[in-house]
Amino acid sequence: MRQDGTWNGVWGSTVGALIQAETVNFHGGPDGLAPAPADPWVESAWDSTVWQHIPAGRNAGFFRQHVAEAVATLARVREAAESGTAADPWRDDGFVPRFAEAVEWLLGEPDPGRPLDLYPAEAALLVLMPFLHRVQCLRLTASLAPAVEPGRLGRITAAPPLRTAFEVFSEGHDLLVERGRRRPEAAEPIGWWLFHRWLAQREEFSDPTVVQQLLRAVGPSAEALGETLDPRRVCRLLHGLRRGPGVCDREYLDSLPADDSARIRRGGQQRIRDQRIGVLLALAHGMSRGITALPRIVVEHVGIPFPVDLAQLRQTLASSGWGGSHDLPVLRAECRHAAVIEGLREYTAHADELLATVRRAAHERITQPMPRLPARLSADEVTPSLGGGGGGSRSLSDPWKSPRGHPPDHILLWRLLAHRPHALLAQLAESCPEITEVKAVLPALPSDRDLLSAPGLDSGELFWNWSKDSRCTADHLRSVAGTWGAALPALVHRARSLGALPCPAPAKFAELMEEMEESATDSAASIASEWRRCGIDVPETYIELATAARRDPLLQRDLGRAEGAFGWVDPEETVPPGHIAKAGLLLGLPVSAVCARLREYGLRVDAEGLPERPGAEVATLLSERADGLWPWLSRSQEIPPGHVAAAGRALALGPREVLDRLAGLGFTTPMTMPGDAEPDDADFLRSASRRPLPLHKPVPYAHIFDSARRRNCSLRHVIDRMRAYGFTVPLRPPRYFTPLDKELLRGDGPLEWAQVTTADAMPSAHVLVAARSLLMSPRALAERLIGYGVEVSCPDVPAGLSFASALELLRICEGEDMFLTIDCEVDLYDLIERSRAMKTSITRTVQWLRELGIPVPDLSETLRSALGRVPGRVGGI
Repeated sequence: MRQDGTWNGVWGSTVGALIQAETVNFHGGPDGLAPAPADPWVESAWDSTVWQHIPAGRNAGFFRQHVAEAVATLARVREAAESGTAADPWRDDGFVPRFAEAVEWLLGEPDPGRPLDLYPAEAALLVLMPFLHRVQCLRLTASLAPAVEPGRLGRITAAPPLRTAFEVFSEGHDLLVERGRRRPEAAEPIGWWLFHRWLAQREEFSDPTVVQQLLRAVGPSAEALGETLDPRRVCRLLHGLRRGPGVCDREYLDSLPADDSARIRRGGQQRIRDQRIGVLLALAHGMSRGITALPRIVVEHVGIPFPVDLAQLRQTLASSGWGGSHDLPVLRAECRHAAVIEGLREYTAHADELLATVRRAAHERITQPMPRLPARLSADEVTPSLGGGGGGSRSLSDPWKSPRGHPPDHILLWRLLAHRPHALLAQLAESCPEITEVKAVLPALPSDRDLLSAPGLDSGELFWNWSKDSRCTADHLRSVAGTWGAALPALVHRARSLGALPCPAPAKFAELMEEMEESATDSAASIASEWRRCGIDVPETYIELATAARRDPLLQRDLGRAEGAFGWVDPEETVPPGHIAKAGLLLGLPVSAVCARLREYGLRVDAEGLPERPGAEVATLLSERADGLWPWLSRSQEIPPGHVAAAGRALALGPREVLDRLAGLGFTTPMTMPGDAEPDDADFLRSASRRPLPLHKPVPYAHIFDSARRRNCSLRHVIDRMRAYGFTVPLRPPRYFTPLDKELLRGDGPLEWAQVTTADAMPSAHVLVAARSLLMSPRALAERLIGYGVEVSCPDVPAGLSFASALELLRICEGEDMFLTIDCEVDLYDLIERSRAMKTSITRTVQWLRELGIPVPDLSETLRSALGRVPGRVGGI
């Protein structure tokens, strides 16, 4: 028992009364009453199951007693040191119990069939080191923090050497430092986190002089343990705790005796196998979930909207633990913030790497009996708290789940690679073996989500969508910098690391003009200067052209349009003849003068064939919609037949006259024009936006159905007229429609024709959905379509699927009657989710979807392309 700083140990005997003295010892049998210590540390050391691994007859009681006394003293030293660390927001008093429990857990239950041959001095080190480690950390924190001032970030004039060393270390974490400086409420937690990371690298932690001071503070109990606590031994073991997988490096292991003999007065002859002790302690330490040992993602979620709550984090760690089987243990933790989930998963991956090196060292270097070590460590049971929490479901900081939609393929693959080992990677590697060769990827930061997504509004509420092209604009970079309190240059560097900003990123002239339109005061030069700070390259010609565009109507793309925002001539494109003719007409200038002014702005012009003073009919003839306005015809493309019909109707000219005038202006005219061409054919040959259909491109079937409805004519008539102009249309409607024909051959019927073109086979997916609605078999419906001349992607339900399961595979959202169609984009995330739902492989899912007519890119090529864009990838391709 403990009272007023003294310790009384009763070993194997009961007594009626104890006389309080410095130490009173009774040595009896092994099953006597244990003392009732007042401090939980002492209780933990006394009750440790490590003592059970000592064979009988090795005087375990002596060591157990003095370790308990040493821990009692360390508890008093701890209390004194804690008074100097009261300002530390990361202080975690639960770490020592986790460390001690991890040591016990690794040793497991004593196994008579494979004993560890543990000596009491070795058990003493295994029990005592978690407490020595903790007190050493607290003492160093209390002694160094006043000089370092962790809560102050940035440079301090005439700072003492310790502070200067801390500032130099902090410069490697500039984004965090910048946020702490911009957001005062974040300065303390960020500064103290940096301090702990800096402290872990300091030599004082395992310096012999500092360790000797600690052992002197332990007092007589340390002296009684003799060579067990040799300062050199304790220094080396403390140093090993910080090495991670490096604890098994040959250089370090060679510094530890493989088998040392020690004579302890009153404790007997001892053997201490330091290498075995060192790797077991390092592994236990690496599994103990120190609060500042968690990955950087945790501190990156401090000082932001919906931050990590450090008190909740301490509760999460205190209630966490290793479960499952001993061979495949799983970390169990309920987390109230998405960043803590990610942090614990990444921490477990690092611990698993440490375990692998220890297992290898146990096999190759350590000759003494080792406990049965786990095969792998898993974080599969690190989950969101059932009670939710501020950052659990709606946190802005979750870089994977916050934006709507699916992450792009390379971002999803990045996440999987960052959380190796992952079962999905093995399956994906079957299609892309290079995945297994990836050695490292860029660690994720919370601001990455904003860099890789784009904002939108839904009923006035802000939401985020994954940005498929991942291209950052200057405005977007400034917005993200403001949200996260980040310095713009650092954010630009990060965007380039993510592939969200090319180096250098080319400016888009249209975006420059849009920003000028939105700002009535900012000049093109000032906007360009800001863009350049964001890493976006703005050519001087853009600035000159944008400046001139505000005052010169010649540069307005939409010349003559009475309403709406103006567009601008694109400096990357040749100015077409229609624009030149329209500008001359509106400004009263000859074509030569218009071209000269445009060339002064550095623009290329195409005025071939234009008269010096073109009339309004030329502008009409050269506009795609035959209305004298942008968009203009391009000389590089053949004139579509729909334009000939529309221009003839607008100018009251026959088709031959239109063709002759276009040829005279140097344009390539259609090869095929029917002898019975008439102006009203324009209704069949132009889209709903009145732009002519290209002759050699597929025509959407929806256009054919809509044309028949608008003109109130038969489907056969529309198709016959389009074929007369050279369009290929496979559909052959029957002369006389049955009720079923009427259902199938209309744009708004049960069969989905939208996005299906004359070059497509009808997706079997569309057929299945229509068959369900019409109470028909998919095969019968497919045969009907084939009779119309329309191919079907699959004549029946694909092999391996039933009618019902095929519909489930195609269902977009559970519980809703929405199904995949030919225009749906099926990405890697979607393939993974659908294969999970169907309980089959991803390759089988791809095969089924293709048979159903849903376009799915080649899986191997998709993965290789995504792998090539994974941020920070080392190896693989």
